[in-house]
Amino acid sequence: MRILIISDTHGDDSAFIKIKKSELRFDVLIHAGDMDGSESFYESYFRGVRHMVSGNCDYGGRFPYEDVFMIDCYRVFLTHGHRQHIAQFDRASDVLVEEAKQNDAQILIYGHTHYPVYETRNGVICINPGSTYRPRQPDHRPTYGVLTIDDHDHTLNYQLKYC
Repeated sequence: MRILIISDTHGDDSAFIKIKKSELRFDVLIHAGDMDGSESFYESYFRGVRHMVSGNCDYGGRFPYEDVFMIDCYRVFLTHGHRQHIAQFDRASDVLVEEAKQNDAQILIYGHTHYPVYETRNGVICINPGSTYRPRQPDHRPTYGVLTIDDHDHTLNYQLKYC
């Protein structure tokens, strides 16, 4: 199973179109918020399984601020992160990790910082795909993530990719 993880696109859908052409196939789309009015675009452009949450720039957003769901045998806690007051260059905060644990999640996916992260904290796999719009890591290259779950042994493989 291949999962495309994006965040903080802020209404610039051109990166997603480019990603969709280069990735050829993915089974699930996860957007960690700040679509800035492009919610309908993602719903129409990708008709497969989608999990999306609203961010601080999704005014009147149609999606919840948090979502908990299963992907394969993993429970995922998805949030933008702004309601947990994550700072610009923070790794997954203790508050985010604790919320994931309270929701019995093995995987935490968040955005907001425009800074990519992949780490395990307190037994929780923490993923922030960075941003396709105004990334904040030192090289300022737009990023997204691809999470692959092996169909046989359910091992995870995460790759941070550049647009």
